Amino acid sequence: MADLKTLPELLLDQARRRPEVIAARGPDGEEITYKELWDQVSRVRAYLESQGVRPADRVALVAVSSVPFTVALFGILSAGATAVPLNYRLPAADIEWMLEDSAVTALFADERYLKAIGGKAREIKSSGKPVISLLGKADGAVAFETALAATASDAQRTPAKVPLDQAIYVLYTSGTTARPKGVEETHRGYAITAGVALGGNRPREPANPSGPLRAGEFS
Repeated sequence: MADLKTLPELLLDQARRRPEVIAARGPDGEEITYKELWDQVSRVRAYLESQGVRPADRVALVAVSSVPFTVALFGILSAGATAVPLNYRLPAADIEWMLEDSAVTALFADERYLKAIGGKAREIKSSGKPVISLLGKADGAVAFETALAATASDAQRTPAKVPLDQAIYVLYTSGTTARPKGVEETHRGYAITAGVALGGNRPREPANPSGPLRAGEFS
């Protein structure tokens, strides 16, 4: 099998080869080019690292699919961290339990969901971990624009090198008789499933596993 590239590496390839092409389109019509997307991804990575996020750390997302969601997701992955997208349709108590169970080091969430899980969000923030509001402004949370204002070094504009067997996602299964269980999917598994190899097909954006909406697809 050909050498596999991680999802952030594939995105960087596209940003270098087709910088002015539209990379993603949100359900609200917002568009972003590959060049703009990679710049914002690198800035979010720089912000996360400035807040202590390191490779293999887990970072949660509780949000609908949008361009900011896409930027945050790839910022997490570019830092070598593992994304934990949670189903925003679940009861707040279930989301709070999964945040506790996954031991996240940072949280991205839309304003409406931060309000719903306010107690847990404050607990995460009080422990010194960043809580970032993606869509909307939430009291006590860092505005997404603050993360986008971070300055990325040259090193932070290249994806962190991670083992292909490291987790790219932790996805929680729905449970009817027991608590949901976090299941890891690796970078290798995702690359193989997507059929993406070095010099192979162009990447397609992963759908937000936490909900039915998509921020768009890579062109």
